[in-house]
Amino acid sequence: MMEKKTRFFRTLGLAFQPWKYDEATEIHGWSLTKYFLLLVLFSFIISLVIFLPKLYVDVSNQFDRFDELSVSFNTSMRGPV
Repeated sequence: MMEKKTRFFRTLGLAFQPWKYDEATEIHGWSLTKYFLLLVLFSFIISLVIFLPKLYVDVSNQFDRFDELSVSFNTSMRGPV
């Protein structure tokens, strides 16, 4: 018997249709894992597109506060190199 191929957006549609629970339970475990990872990736990309302009403005505003950046540190060695 040939396994039925599932598409990401079709499976995503099943997640929002509880009356199609029987169809959703026939999906193989690896497909569910792949579906979950794609859903997380898709959500990350959408949120990145939405929030990237605001994040850029916030970071730029924070860097505008710097007048001078200085770094100092002391080191000591207790043995040969």
